[in-house]
Amino acid sequence: MEEKARRVIEDFDRGDAERGTWKNHWQQITELCLPERNDYTVQRAPGMKRNQNIYDASPVFALQQFANGLHSLLTSPTLQWFMLHSDDDRLNDRQDVRAWFDAVAMTMYGYFNGPRHNFASQSHEYYLDLGSIGTAVMAVLESDRSGILFSARHLKECVIFENDEDRVDGLTRRWKYTARQAFEAWGLNAGPKVAEAFDKQPDKVMFFYHQVKPRKDRNPERRDKMHKAFESIYVSGEDGHIIAEGGFDEFPYLVSRFSKTAGEIYGRGPGMTTLPDMKMLNELNKMVIKSAQKIVDPPLQIPDDGYLLPIKTVPGSQNFYRANSPQTARITPIETKGRVDIGFEMLTELRAQINRGFYVEWMMMPSDPSDPAAAGKGVTATYVLQQRDEKMRLLSPMLARLQSEFLGPLIDRTFNILMRQSIARGFGEGSPFPPVPEALAGTDWHVEYLSPIAVAQRSSQLDSVGRLLALQQQMRVIDPNGQLIVDPEAIMRLTSRDLNAPAVALKTPEALQQEAQQRADAEKAMAGAQQAEQMAGAAKDGAQAMATMKGAAAA
Repeated sequence: MEEKARRVIEDFDRGDAERGTWKNHWQQITELCLPERNDYTVQRAPGMKRNQNIYDASPVFALQQFANGLHSLLTSPTLQWFMLHSDDDRLNDRQDVRAWFDAVAMTMYGYFNGPRHNFASQSHEYYLDLGSIGTAVMAVLESDRSGILFSARHLKECVIFENDEDRVDGLTRRWKYTARQAFEAWGLNAGPKVAEAFDKQPDKVMFFYHQVKPRKDRNPERRDKMHKAFESIYVSGEDGHIIAEGGFDEFPYLVSRFSKTAGEIYGRGPGMTTLPDMKMLNELNKMVIKSAQKIVDPPLQIPDDGYLLPIKTVPGSQNFYRANSPQTARITPIETKGRVDIGFEMLTELRAQINRGFYVEWMMMPSDPSDPAAAGKGVTATYVLQQRDEKMRLLSPMLARLQSEFLGPLIDRTFNILMRQSIARGFGEGSPFPPVPEALAGTDWHVEYLSPIAVAQRSSQLDSVGRLLALQQQMRVIDPNGQLIVDPEAIMRLTSRDLNAPAVALKTPEALQQEAQQRADAEKAMAGAQQAEQMAGAAKDGAQAMATMKGAAAA
Protein backbone atom coordinates (compact mmCIF):
# COMPACT_ATOMS: atom_id res chain seq x y z
CA MET A 1 0.00 0.00 0.00
CA GLU A 2 1.30 3.41 -0.96
CA GLU A 3 2.15 5.84 1.86
CA LYS A 4 -0.37 8.50 0.78
CA ALA A 5 -3.16 5.95 0.53
CA ARG A 6 -2.32 4.54 3.95
CA ARG A 7 -2.52 8.02 5.52
CA VAL A 8 -5.93 8.67 3.92
CA ILE A 9 -7.36 5.42 5.30
CA GLU A 10 -5.81 6.02 8.73
CA ASP A 11 -7.21 9.57 8.85
CA PHE A 12 -10.72 8.26 8.28
CA ASP A 13 -10.38 5.38 10.75
CA ARG A 14 -8.99 7.67 13.45
CA GLY A 15 -11.62 10.36 12.92
CA ASP A 16 -14.44 7.80 12.82
CA ALA A 17 -13.24 6.18 16.06
CA GLU A 18 -13.07 9.55 17.83
CA ARG A 19 -16.73 10.30 17.08
CA GLY A 20 -18.14 7.07 18.50
CA THR A 21 -20.20 8.95 21.12
CA TRP A 22 -21.55 11.25 18.43
CA LYS A 23 -22.70 8.30 16.33
CA ASN A 24 -24.64 6.90 19.27
CA HIS A 25 -26.44 10.24 19.61
CA TRP A 26 -27.11 10.42 15.88
CA GLN A 27 -28.51 6.89 15.87
CA GLN A 28 -30.98 7.67 18.67
CA ILE A 29 -32.07 10.92 17.02
CA THR A 30 -32.60 9.51 13.54
CA GLU A 31 -34.43 6.46 14.91
CA LEU A 32 -37.21 8.84 15.98
CA CYS A 33 -37.27 11.68 13.43
CA LEU A 34 -35.26 10.65 10.34
CA PRO A 35 -35.60 6.86 9.96
CA GLU A 36 -34.31 6.81 6.37
CA ARG A 37 -30.84 7.71 7.75
CA ASN A 38 -30.82 5.68 10.99
CA ASP A 39 -27.79 3.54 10.16
CA TYR A 40 -24.95 5.22 12.01
CA THR A 41 -24.35 2.28 14.34
CA VAL A 42 -26.74 -0.27 12.82
CA GLN A 43 -26.08 -1.92 9.49
CA ARG A 44 -29.25 -2.38 7.45
CA ALA A 45 -29.71 -4.24 4.20
CA PRO A 46 -31.33 -2.31 1.33
CA GLY A 47 -35.11 -2.41 1.56
CA MET A 48 -35.27 -3.19 5.29
CA LYS A 49 -37.94 -1.48 7.40
CA ARG A 50 -36.55 1.51 9.25
CA ASN A 51 -39.53 2.81 11.23
CA GLN A 52 -40.55 -0.28 13.17
CA ASN A 53 -39.64 1.40 16.48
CA ILE A 54 -41.69 4.55 15.86
CA TYR A 55 -45.03 4.73 17.71
CA ASP A 56 -45.61 8.45 17.09
CA ALA A 57 -44.56 10.11 13.84
CA SER A 58 -44.91 13.68 15.15
CA PRO A 59 -41.09 14.20 15.32
CA VAL A 60 -40.81 13.05 11.70
CA PHE A 61 -43.41 15.61 10.61
CA ALA A 62 -41.80 18.34 12.76
CA LEU A 63 -38.41 17.77 11.15
CA GLN A 64 -39.99 17.79 7.69
CA GLN A 65 -41.65 21.12 8.44
CA PHE A 66 -38.34 22.49 9.72
CA ALA A 67 -36.57 21.49 6.50
CA ASN A 68 -39.44 22.75 4.35
CA GLY A 69 -39.36 26.08 6.17
CA LEU A 70 -35.62 26.58 5.68
CA HIS A 71 -35.91 25.53 2.06
CA SER A 72 -38.63 28.11 1.34
CA LEU A 73 -37.20 30.89 3.53
CA LEU A 74 -33.52 30.63 2.55
CA THR A 75 -33.12 29.04 -0.89
CA SER A 76 -36.58 29.03 -2.44
CA PRO A 77 -36.57 28.05 -6.14
CA THR A 78 -39.38 30.55 -6.77
CA LEU A 79 -37.87 33.62 -5.07
CA GLN A 80 -34.74 35.68 -5.61
CA TRP A 81 -32.71 35.08 -2.47
CA PHE A 82 -29.43 36.85 -3.22
CA MET A 83 -27.93 39.65 -5.31
CA LEU A 84 -24.35 40.56 -6.17
CA HIS A 85 -22.82 44.02 -5.76
CA SER A 86 -19.43 45.63 -6.20
CA ASP A 87 -17.57 46.62 -3.05
CA ASP A 88 -17.23 50.06 -4.65
CA ASP A 89 -20.70 51.59 -4.18
CA ARG A 90 -20.04 54.15 -6.91
CA LEU A 91 -19.85 51.36 -9.49
CA ASN A 92 -23.20 49.92 -8.45
CA ASP A 93 -24.92 52.98 -9.95
CA ARG A 94 -23.51 52.24 -13.41
CA GLN A 95 -25.92 50.65 -15.84
CA ASP A 96 -23.33 48.26 -17.33
CA VAL A 97 -22.22 47.07 -13.86
CA ARG A 98 -25.78 46.46 -12.68
CA ALA A 99 -26.63 44.65 -15.89
CA TRP A 100 -23.59 42.37 -15.55
CA PHE A 101 -24.29 41.47 -11.92
CA ASP A 102 -27.95 40.80 -12.78
CA ALA A 103 -26.93 38.52 -15.66
CA VAL A 104 -24.45 36.65 -13.43
CA ALA A 105 -27.06 36.18 -10.69
CA MET A 106 -29.64 34.90 -13.19
CA THR A 107 -27.11 32.39 -14.54
CA MET A 108 -26.38 31.14 -11.04
CA TYR A 109 -30.12 30.85 -10.30
CA GLY A 110 -30.36 28.69 -13.39
CA TYR A 111 -27.86 26.28 -11.86
CA PHE A 112 -29.49 26.35 -8.43
CA ASN A 113 -32.98 25.73 -9.86
CA GLY A 114 -32.12 23.55 -12.84
CA PRO A 115 -33.22 19.90 -12.54
CA ARG A 116 -29.91 18.59 -13.93
CA HIS A 117 -27.93 20.09 -11.04
CA ASN A 118 -29.99 18.63 -8.14
CA PHE A 119 -29.67 21.62 -5.82
CA ALA A 120 -33.36 21.83 -4.85
CA SER A 121 -33.65 18.17 -3.81
CA GLN A 122 -30.19 17.93 -2.25
CA SER A 123 -30.57 21.14 -0.24
CA HIS A 124 -33.74 19.72 1.32
CA GLU A 125 -31.78 16.66 2.47
CA TYR A 126 -29.11 19.05 3.74
CA TYR A 127 -31.69 20.84 5.90
CA LEU A 128 -33.01 17.50 7.21
CA ASP A 129 -29.54 16.59 8.48
CA LEU A 130 -29.06 20.07 9.89
CA GLY A 131 -32.31 19.91 11.84
CA SER A 132 -31.86 16.36 13.13
CA ILE A 133 -28.21 15.73 13.98
CA GLY A 134 -27.01 19.33 13.63
CA THR A 135 -24.30 18.79 10.98
CA ALA A 136 -24.84 18.66 7.22
CA VAL A 137 -22.51 18.09 4.29
CA MET A 138 -22.96 18.98 0.60
CA ALA A 139 -20.46 18.52 -2.23
CA VAL A 140 -20.26 21.09 -5.04
CA LEU A 141 -18.35 19.41 -7.86
CA GLU A 142 -17.80 20.11 -11.52
CA SER A 143 -19.49 17.65 -13.84
CA ASP A 144 -18.86 16.94 -17.51
CA ARG A 145 -22.57 16.32 -18.10
CA SER A 146 -24.22 19.09 -16.08
CA GLY A 147 -21.46 21.62 -15.45
CA ILE A 148 -22.01 21.69 -11.68
CA LEU A 149 -23.50 18.94 -9.54
CA PHE A 150 -24.77 19.45 -5.98
CA SER A 151 -24.90 16.36 -3.79
CA ALA A 152 -25.75 16.00 -0.09
CA ARG A 153 -23.52 13.46 1.69
CA HIS A 154 -24.49 11.13 4.51
CA LEU A 155 -22.55 12.15 7.62
CA LYS A 156 -21.75 8.52 8.43
CA GLU A 157 -19.51 8.57 5.33
CA CYS A 158 -17.71 11.83 6.21
CA VAL A 159 -15.11 12.68 8.82
CA ILE A 160 -14.45 16.43 9.09
CA PHE A 161 -11.46 18.43 10.35
CA GLU A 162 -11.19 22.06 11.53
CA ASN A 163 -8.41 24.62 11.25
CA ASP A 164 -7.27 27.06 13.93
CA GLU A 165 -10.18 29.41 13.07
CA ASP A 166 -12.80 26.72 13.84
CA ARG A 167 -13.62 26.43 10.14
CA VAL A 168 -13.99 23.08 8.44
CA ASP A 169 -11.26 22.87 5.80
CA GLY A 170 -10.65 19.12 5.63
CA LEU A 171 -12.84 16.08 4.96
CA THR A 172 -12.28 12.39 4.37
CA ARG A 173 -15.14 10.37 2.91
CA ARG A 174 -15.58 6.59 2.72
CA TRP A 175 -18.40 5.10 0.69
CA LYS A 176 -19.40 1.94 -1.18
CA TYR A 177 -19.37 1.28 -4.92
CA THR A 178 -19.93 -1.94 -6.77
CA ALA A 179 -17.07 -3.02 -8.97
CA ARG A 180 -19.12 -2.04 -12.02
CA GLN A 181 -19.79 1.47 -10.66
CA ALA A 182 -16.12 1.98 -9.82
CA PHE A 183 -14.98 0.78 -13.23
CA GLU A 184 -17.49 3.05 -14.96
CA ALA A 185 -16.27 6.00 -12.88
CA TRP A 186 -12.49 5.51 -13.23
CA GLY A 187 -11.85 2.69 -15.69
CA LEU A 188 -8.51 0.94 -15.31
CA ASN A 189 -7.35 3.74 -12.98
CA ALA A 190 -9.57 2.16 -10.30
CA GLY A 191 -6.84 -0.44 -9.76
CA PRO A 192 -6.22 -4.12 -10.43
CA LYS A 193 -8.60 -5.38 -7.72
CA VAL A 194 -11.50 -3.44 -9.21
CA ALA A 195 -10.67 -4.58 -12.74
CA GLU A 196 -10.53 -8.21 -11.61
CA ALA A 197 -13.84 -7.93 -9.75
CA PHE A 198 -15.45 -6.17 -12.72
CA ASP A 199 -14.71 -9.21 -14.89
CA LYS A 200 -15.74 -11.87 -12.36
CA GLN A 201 -18.08 -10.21 -9.78
CA PRO A 202 -19.34 -6.87 -11.14
CA ASP A 203 -21.83 -6.54 -8.26
CA LYS A 204 -19.19 -6.97 -5.55
CA VAL A 205 -19.36 -4.09 -3.04
CA MET A 206 -16.07 -2.32 -2.34
CA PHE A 207 -14.96 0.66 -0.21
CA PHE A 208 -13.43 3.82 -1.65
CA TYR A 209 -12.00 6.96 -0.02
CA HIS A 210 -11.81 10.62 -1.01
CA GLN A 211 -9.82 13.14 1.01
CA VAL A 212 -9.68 16.92 0.55
CA LYS A 213 -7.46 19.10 2.74
CA PRO A 214 -5.32 22.25 2.44
CA ARG A 215 -2.19 21.70 0.37
CA LYS A 216 0.99 22.42 2.32
CA ASP A 217 3.57 22.52 -0.47
CA ARG A 218 2.40 24.49 -3.49
CA ASN A 219 3.43 27.26 -5.85
CA PRO A 220 0.54 29.76 -6.06
CA GLU A 221 1.88 31.03 -9.39
CA ARG A 222 1.23 27.68 -11.04
CA ARG A 223 -2.32 26.83 -12.08
CA ASP A 224 -2.06 23.05 -12.60
CA LYS A 225 -4.07 20.68 -10.41
CA MET A 226 -1.09 19.69 -8.24
CA HIS A 227 -0.62 23.28 -7.04
CA LYS A 228 -4.19 24.23 -6.20
CA ALA A 229 -5.11 25.42 -2.71
CA PHE A 230 -6.70 22.11 -1.69
CA GLU A 231 -5.32 18.70 -2.51
CA SER A 232 -7.63 15.84 -3.53
CA ILE A 233 -6.89 12.14 -3.53
CA TYR A 234 -9.07 9.10 -4.34
CA VAL A 235 -8.07 5.72 -2.90
CA SER A 236 -9.37 2.18 -3.37
CA GLY A 237 -9.94 0.51 -0.02
CA GLU A 238 -9.47 -2.97 -1.48
CA ASP A 239 -5.77 -2.68 -2.19
CA GLY A 240 -4.76 0.86 -1.17
CA HIS A 241 -4.35 1.86 -4.80
CA ILE A 242 -4.31 5.61 -5.51
CA ILE A 243 -6.98 6.14 -8.16
CA ALA A 244 -6.50 9.84 -8.84
CA GLU A 245 -4.77 12.92 -7.43
CA GLY A 246 -5.71 16.52 -8.09
CA GLY A 247 -6.85 19.66 -6.38
CA PHE A 248 -9.50 22.32 -5.91
CA ASP A 249 -9.27 26.10 -5.88
CA GLU A 250 -11.95 26.19 -3.14
CA PHE A 251 -13.00 23.67 -0.52
CA PRO A 252 -15.65 21.67 -2.43
CA TYR A 253 -17.61 20.46 0.61
CA LEU A 254 -20.09 22.75 2.34
CA VAL A 255 -20.19 21.71 6.01
CA SER A 256 -22.63 23.59 8.23
CA ARG A 257 -23.38 23.19 11.94
CA PHE A 258 -26.73 24.34 13.34
CA SER A 259 -25.09 25.27 16.64
CA LYS A 260 -21.68 24.41 18.00
CA THR A 261 -20.16 23.99 21.44
CA ALA A 262 -16.64 25.29 21.99
CA GLY A 263 -14.10 22.50 21.69
CA GLU A 264 -16.35 20.31 19.54
CA ILE A 265 -16.20 19.81 15.79
CA TYR A 266 -19.66 18.45 15.07
CA GLY A 267 -22.80 20.49 15.58
CA ARG A 268 -25.91 20.06 17.67
CA GLY A 269 -29.34 20.51 16.13
CA PRO A 270 -32.97 20.71 17.24
CA GLY A 271 -33.10 16.91 17.11
CA MET A 272 -30.55 16.66 19.90
CA THR A 273 -32.35 19.32 21.94
CA THR A 274 -35.71 17.57 21.67
CA LEU A 275 -34.36 14.01 22.01
CA PRO A 276 -35.69 13.53 25.60
CA ASP A 277 -39.14 14.72 24.53
CA MET A 278 -39.08 12.50 21.45
CA LYS A 279 -38.17 9.46 23.57
CA MET A 280 -40.88 10.27 26.11
CA LEU A 281 -43.46 10.82 23.37
CA ASN A 282 -42.64 7.51 21.71
CA GLU A 283 -42.83 5.49 24.95
CA LEU A 284 -45.92 7.33 26.20
CA ASN A 285 -47.79 6.79 22.96
CA LYS A 286 -46.93 3.10 23.07
CA MET A 287 -48.30 2.94 26.62
CA VAL A 288 -51.45 4.89 25.71
CA ILE A 289 -52.08 2.55 22.78
CA LYS A 290 -51.85 -0.46 25.11
CA SER A 291 -54.09 1.21 27.66
CA ALA A 292 -56.71 2.03 25.04
CA GLN A 293 -56.58 -1.54 23.77
CA LYS A 294 -57.26 -2.86 27.26
CA ILE A 295 -60.30 -0.59 27.61
CA VAL A 296 -61.70 -1.40 24.16
CA ASP A 297 -60.82 -5.11 24.33
CA PRO A 298 -60.29 -5.86 28.07
CA PRO A 299 -58.79 -9.07 29.41
CA LEU A 300 -61.31 -11.55 30.84
CA GLN A 301 -61.43 -13.49 34.10
CA ILE A 302 -63.02 -16.96 33.91
CA PRO A 303 -64.08 -19.10 36.88
CA ASP A 304 -62.02 -22.19 37.65
CA ASP A 305 -60.81 -24.00 40.68
CA GLY A 306 -58.21 -21.23 41.12
CA TYR A 307 -56.11 -18.69 39.29
CA LEU A 308 -53.71 -20.14 36.82
CA LEU A 309 -50.45 -18.28 36.55
CA PRO A 310 -49.10 -16.28 34.87
CA ILE A 311 -51.68 -13.47 34.92
CA LYS A 312 -52.30 -12.15 31.41
CA THR A 313 -52.89 -8.42 30.94
CA VAL A 314 -52.82 -8.05 27.17
CA PRO A 315 -56.07 -7.05 25.40
CA GLY A 316 -58.42 -9.98 24.92
CA SER A 317 -56.45 -12.30 27.22
CA GLN A 318 -58.09 -14.86 29.51
CA ASN A 319 -57.31 -15.42 33.21
CA PHE A 320 -58.82 -18.39 35.09
CA TYR A 321 -59.69 -18.12 38.80
CA ARG A 322 -61.55 -20.16 41.46
CA ALA A 323 -65.04 -18.88 42.18
CA ASN A 324 -66.22 -18.82 45.82
CA SER A 325 -69.75 -19.86 44.91
CA PRO A 326 -71.72 -20.85 41.85
CA GLN A 327 -73.38 -17.40 41.89
CA THR A 328 -70.03 -15.67 41.29
CA ALA A 329 -68.85 -18.18 38.75
CA ARG A 330 -69.35 -16.05 35.64
CA ILE A 331 -67.16 -14.56 32.95
CA THR A 332 -66.45 -10.87 33.58
CA PRO A 333 -64.06 -8.32 32.09
CA ILE A 334 -61.15 -7.00 34.14
CA GLU A 335 -61.62 -3.24 34.40
CA THR A 336 -58.28 -1.45 34.43
CA LYS A 337 -59.73 1.98 35.36
CA GLY A 338 -57.27 3.48 32.88
CA ARG A 339 -57.39 7.24 32.16
CA VAL A 340 -56.57 7.39 28.48
CA ASP A 341 -57.66 11.03 28.40
CA ILE A 342 -54.74 11.98 30.67
CA GLY A 343 -52.40 10.20 28.28
CA PHE A 344 -53.82 12.18 25.35
CA GLU A 345 -53.24 15.45 27.21
CA MET A 346 -49.61 14.51 27.88
CA LEU A 347 -49.15 13.50 24.24
CA THR A 348 -50.54 16.83 23.06
CA GLU A 349 -48.17 18.79 25.27
CA LEU A 350 -45.16 16.72 24.18
CA ARG A 351 -46.02 17.19 20.50
CA ALA A 352 -46.31 20.94 21.00
CA GLN A 353 -42.96 20.98 22.81
CA ILE A 354 -41.28 19.09 19.95
CA ASN A 355 -42.80 21.48 17.39
CA ARG A 356 -41.38 24.39 19.37
CA GLY A 357 -37.99 22.69 19.45
CA PHE A 358 -38.01 22.41 15.63
CA TYR A 359 -39.19 26.06 15.23
CA VAL A 360 -42.35 24.92 13.45
CA GLU A 361 -44.41 27.75 14.94
CA TRP A 362 -41.90 30.34 13.72
CA MET A 363 -42.04 29.06 10.15
CA MET A 364 -45.81 28.88 9.79
CA MET A 365 -48.07 31.73 8.76
CA PRO A 366 -49.67 33.38 11.82
CA SER A 367 -53.30 32.73 12.68
CA ASP A 368 -54.65 34.40 15.79
CA PRO A 369 -58.41 34.24 16.41
CA SER A 370 -58.01 36.87 19.14
CA ASP A 371 -57.18 39.49 16.50
CA PRO A 372 -60.19 41.87 16.20
CA ALA A 373 -60.27 41.45 12.46
CA ALA A 374 -60.31 37.67 12.67
CA ALA A 375 -64.00 37.36 13.60
CA GLY A 376 -65.51 35.56 10.67
CA LYS A 377 -63.01 36.74 8.05
CA GLY A 378 -59.46 35.90 9.17
CA VAL A 379 -56.56 38.02 10.35
CA THR A 380 -55.56 41.30 8.74
CA ALA A 381 -52.70 41.57 6.27
CA THR A 382 -50.93 43.98 8.61
CA TYR A 383 -51.10 41.50 11.47
CA VAL A 384 -49.74 38.71 9.25
CA LEU A 385 -46.80 40.83 8.09
CA GLN A 386 -45.95 41.98 11.60
CA GLN A 387 -46.05 38.45 13.00
CA ARG A 388 -44.05 37.07 10.09
CA ASP A 389 -41.33 39.71 10.46
CA GLU A 390 -41.13 39.07 14.20
CA LYS A 391 -40.72 35.34 13.66
CA MET A 392 -38.12 35.87 10.95
CA ARG A 393 -36.06 38.09 13.25
CA LEU A 394 -36.08 35.35 15.88
CA LEU A 395 -34.47 33.05 13.32
CA SER A 396 -31.60 35.47 12.67
CA PRO A 397 -28.98 33.57 14.77
CA MET A 398 -29.63 30.50 12.64
CA LEU A 399 -29.28 32.59 9.48
CA ALA A 400 -25.94 34.05 10.59
CA ARG A 401 -24.29 30.63 10.89
CA LEU A 402 -25.91 29.35 7.68
CA GLN A 403 -24.67 32.39 5.77
CA SER A 404 -21.15 31.82 7.06
CA GLU A 405 -20.94 28.05 6.56
CA PHE A 406 -23.43 27.28 3.78
CA LEU A 407 -24.83 30.13 1.69
CA GLY A 408 -21.63 32.16 1.43
CA PRO A 409 -19.35 29.24 0.43
CA LEU A 410 -22.10 27.93 -1.88
CA ILE A 411 -22.30 31.19 -3.84
CA ASP A 412 -18.50 31.65 -3.86
CA ARG A 413 -17.87 28.13 -5.11
CA THR A 414 -20.56 28.31 -7.81
CA PHE A 415 -19.45 31.76 -8.98
CA ASN A 416 -15.79 30.75 -9.21
CA ILE A 417 -16.53 27.56 -11.15
CA LEU A 418 -18.65 29.43 -13.69
CA MET A 419 -16.11 32.26 -13.95
CA ARG A 420 -13.29 29.80 -14.69
CA GLN A 421 -15.45 28.14 -17.34
CA SER A 422 -16.19 31.57 -18.86
CA ILE A 423 -12.51 32.53 -18.91
CA ALA A 424 -11.64 29.19 -20.55
CA ARG A 425 -14.17 29.96 -23.32
CA GLY A 426 -12.96 33.54 -23.65
CA PHE A 427 -16.43 34.78 -22.64
CA GLY A 428 -17.56 33.67 -26.07
CA GLU A 429 -20.14 31.16 -27.25
CA GLY A 430 -21.18 28.73 -24.53
CA SER A 431 -19.72 30.91 -21.78
CA PRO A 432 -21.87 31.00 -18.60
CA PHE A 433 -21.06 34.67 -17.90
CA PRO A 434 -20.97 37.67 -20.23
CA PRO A 435 -17.73 39.68 -20.55
CA VAL A 436 -16.81 41.57 -17.38
CA PRO A 437 -17.18 45.38 -17.67
CA GLU A 438 -13.88 47.24 -17.64
CA ALA A 439 -15.04 49.26 -14.64
CA LEU A 440 -15.02 46.07 -12.51
CA ALA A 441 -11.42 45.17 -13.30
CA GLY A 442 -9.53 44.57 -10.06
CA THR A 443 -12.54 45.17 -7.78
CA ASP A 444 -14.10 42.73 -5.31
CA TRP A 445 -17.78 41.90 -4.97
CA HIS A 446 -20.09 40.90 -2.13
CA VAL A 447 -23.43 39.13 -1.65
CA GLU A 448 -26.64 40.71 -0.45
CA TYR A 449 -29.15 38.16 0.82
CA LEU A 450 -32.79 38.70 -0.10
CA SER A 451 -34.50 35.75 1.58
CA PRO A 452 -37.59 36.45 3.72
CA ILE A 453 -35.46 36.05 6.87
CA ALA A 454 -32.89 38.56 5.61
CA VAL A 455 -35.63 40.98 4.56
CA ALA A 456 -37.26 40.73 7.99
CA GLN A 457 -33.93 41.64 9.60
CA ARG A 458 -33.99 44.90 7.66
CA SER A 459 -37.62 45.69 8.55
CA SER A 460 -36.48 47.93 11.43
CA GLN A 461 -35.09 50.32 8.83
CA LEU A 462 -38.50 50.40 7.16
CA ASP A 463 -40.09 51.21 10.52
CA SER A 464 -37.69 54.14 10.90
CA VAL A 465 -38.60 55.46 7.46
CA GLY A 466 -42.29 55.18 8.30
CA ARG A 467 -41.83 57.15 11.52
CA LEU A 468 -39.85 59.77 9.61
CA LEU A 469 -42.67 60.26 7.09
CA ALA A 470 -45.24 60.48 9.89
CA LEU A 471 -43.14 63.14 11.62
CA GLN A 472 -42.77 64.98 8.32
CA GLN A 473 -46.56 65.17 7.99
CA GLN A 474 -46.80 66.66 11.46
CA MET A 475 -44.05 69.20 10.74
CA ARG A 476 -45.93 70.52 7.70
CA VAL A 477 -48.29 72.27 10.15
CA ILE A 478 -45.36 74.23 11.58
CA ASP A 479 -43.30 74.71 8.42
CA PRO A 480 -44.83 73.88 5.01
CA ASN A 481 -41.33 73.82 3.50
CA GLY A 482 -40.10 71.21 5.98
CA GLN A 483 -41.09 68.41 3.60
CA LEU A 484 -38.44 69.55 1.12
CA ILE A 485 -35.74 67.91 3.25
CA VAL A 486 -37.13 64.44 2.43
CA ASP A 487 -35.90 62.80 -0.79
CA PRO A 488 -38.85 60.73 -2.18
CA GLU A 489 -36.68 58.96 -4.78
CA ALA A 490 -34.11 57.86 -2.17
CA ILE A 491 -36.88 56.64 0.15
CA MET A 492 -38.52 54.60 -2.62
CA ARG A 493 -35.22 52.99 -3.64
CA LEU A 494 -34.32 52.18 -0.04
CA THR A 495 -37.77 50.74 0.64
CA SER A 496 -37.74 48.72 -2.57
CA ARG A 497 -34.41 47.17 -1.62
CA ASP A 498 -35.48 46.34 1.91
CA LEU A 499 -38.74 44.79 0.68
CA ASN A 500 -36.87 42.72 -1.91
CA ALA A 501 -38.96 44.20 -4.73
CA PRO A 502 -37.86 43.27 -8.29
CA ALA A 503 -35.37 45.73 -9.77
CA VAL A 504 -37.54 46.15 -12.86
CA ALA A 505 -40.23 47.71 -10.69
CA LEU A 506 -38.17 50.91 -10.38
CA LYS A 507 -36.91 53.18 -13.11
CA THR A 508 -33.18 53.71 -13.37
CA PRO A 509 -31.69 57.15 -12.54
CA GLU A 510 -30.82 57.53 -16.23
CA ALA A 511 -34.42 56.86 -17.23
CA LEU A 512 -35.69 59.36 -14.66
CA GLN A 513 -33.21 61.97 -15.91
CA GLN A 514 -34.23 61.33 -19.50
CA GLU A 515 -37.93 61.64 -18.63
CA ALA A 516 -37.23 64.86 -16.72
CA GLN A 517 -35.39 66.25 -19.75
CA GLN A 518 -38.25 65.22 -22.02
CA ARG A 519 -40.75 66.93 -19.73
CA ALA A 520 -38.58 70.06 -19.65
CA ASP A 521 -38.30 70.05 -23.45
CA ALA A 522 -42.06 69.51 -23.79
CA GLU A 523 -42.80 72.33 -21.36
CA LYS A 524 -40.36 74.60 -23.19
CA ALA A 525 -41.94 73.76 -26.52
CA MET A 526 -45.40 74.32 -25.08
CA ALA A 527 -44.32 77.66 -23.61
CA GLY A 528 -42.83 78.63 -26.99
CA ALA A 529 -46.02 77.66 -28.77
CA GLN A 530 -48.11 79.64 -26.32
CA GLN A 531 -45.81 82.64 -26.71
CA ALA A 532 -46.00 82.39 -30.50
CA GLU A 533 -49.77 82.09 -30.28
CA GLN A 534 -49.91 85.16 -28.05
CA MET A 535 -47.67 87.10 -30.42
CA ALA A 536 -49.79 86.05 -33.40
CA GLY A 537 -52.91 87.13 -31.53
CA ALA A 538 -51.32 90.42 -30.65
CA ALA A 539 -50.29 90.98 -34.27
CA LYS A 540 -53.76 90.16 -35.43
CA ASP A 541 -55.28 92.55 -32.93
CA GLY A 542 -52.78 95.23 -33.99
CA ALA A 543 -53.65 94.75 -37.63
CA GLN A 544 -57.33 95.02 -36.88
CA ALA A 545 -56.70 98.17 -34.82
CA MET A 546 -54.71 99.74 -37.68
CA ALA A 547 -57.45 98.91 -40.13
CA THR A 548 -60.02 100.48 -37.87
CA MET A 549 -57.93 103.63 -37.46
CA LYS A 550 -57.46 103.92 -41.22
CA GLY A 551 -61.19 103.56 -41.78
CA ALA A 552 -61.90 106.24 -39.20
CA ALA A 553 -59.37 108.61 -40.81
CA ALA A 554 -60.89 108.13 -44.26
CA ALA A 555 -64.30 108.98 -42.92
